[in-house]
Amino acid sequence: MFAYRRIADEIAGRIAAGALRPGDRVPSTRDIVAQHGVAMATATKALAWLREQGLVRAVPGVGTVVTPVTPPRPRRSPARPGLVETAIRVADAEGMAGLSMRRVAAEAGLPTMSLYRHVADKEELLLLMMESVFAANPPPTLTPDRDGWRACVEAGARLQWAMYRRHPWLAEAVSFTRPLPARHAMAHTEYTMRALAALGPATRFRAAVMIANHVRGTAVSLGAEADARRETGLTDHQWMLTQRERYAAALAGSDLPLLAATITGPGAEFDLDVLFGFGLDRLLDGLALLFRLSPENGDRGVDQGQRDDADEVAAGDVLPLLAPRDDHHDEDQDADDALDRELGRVGLVVAAAAQGRREPETGDHLDDRAPQHGRVDPQLAGDELRDPAAEQQREADQVKVEQDQPESFHGRRA
Repeated sequence: MFAYRRIADEIAGRIAAGALRPGDRVPSTRDIVAQHGVAMATATKALAWLREQGLVRAVPGVGTVVTPVTPPRPRRSPARPGLVETAIRVADAEGMAGLSMRRVAAEAGLPTMSLYRHVADKEELLLLMMESVFAANPPPTLTPDRDGWRACVEAGARLQWAMYRRHPWLAEAVSFTRPLPARHAMAHTEYTMRALAALGPATRFRAAVMIANHVRGTAVSLGAEADARRETGLTDHQWMLTQRERYAAALAGSDLPLLAATITGPGAEFDLDVLFGFGLDRLLDGLALLFRLSPENGDRGVDQGQRDDADEVAAGDVLPLLAPRDDHHDEDQDADDALDRELGRVGLVVAAAAQGRREPETGDHLDDRAPQHGRVDPQLAGDELRDPAAEQQREADQVKVEQDQPESFHGRRA
């Protein structure tokens, strides 16, 4: 247990036992440092945790005191699902920084301490929130035998991306080093592992976690961007337009020629959807090579001595897998537009698979497999992936910023 939690739990125990009564002054940060021999930051964190739990409050001129017990109003407490939905609404609107037991209680119209009749602490509340979101978004119904492994994995990854788009706080809540036991989230991992069943046990687990971590790792920036938008009132595209001169100055000179040519050149539009899609395609291309190396008899994958086989693969077989596909659109869209697009792509993946676009057998040549994989053909999507309103808004944003900053960023190259 962390030192700050050990100290906070000790003080909370004294409050629960009545040794510290409502209004009593609790140890200050200096007292905690002297008594426990910890750093000032640890002492501060311990008191902050107690305040977050609603057990203490700061009183000007007095210090930190035990929070007075407020008698509950004669009303029926909402059921646990109602609290979870309230917490999700708070996190969606204010991010993880705005999520606290006190904030949820205030939104539900309840005393803070009454929440503990439904959840043990904030960690359990967060687990219930995660479970609620994942339960509302079960894995796709595709199967590797009918639809191909690649279509299955891609559809699952894009569904998770859409979830993170709708709930930006979710990526921060999900952890791969200390994961919470969220069964509905585990169902997504199980689904990906079933799609990769032809690989060995260890390989398919690592591959499933790798895909999920790519989605989650990219989505972490969604929460930071949502916080920045609330703070500045600017979209990421609008903010970038205000930074043109600073970037031009940073790229001046001859030591960053490739980066300067890319950022200041035409077609430099870039967003998280592009990064997510490009990375997902390359990961799937790499998994396709593992399927190529996997022996046809037995479920060993590359777990049982297949590394030597990888060294013998001809470059002509590998290069087609690394060729980028031009199947992404880089229109700048807000979160709702991007979510609609991702949900549409999930549907198109399912529809394409239902039309018979199956993954070739393991023995097929890689060159023959490149245009298939049950992927979404950009021509099929057509205008469904285009958003004229978003494009017009982006142009309007650029005109507005250029009125304030007349010197063109695109005209200044290193």
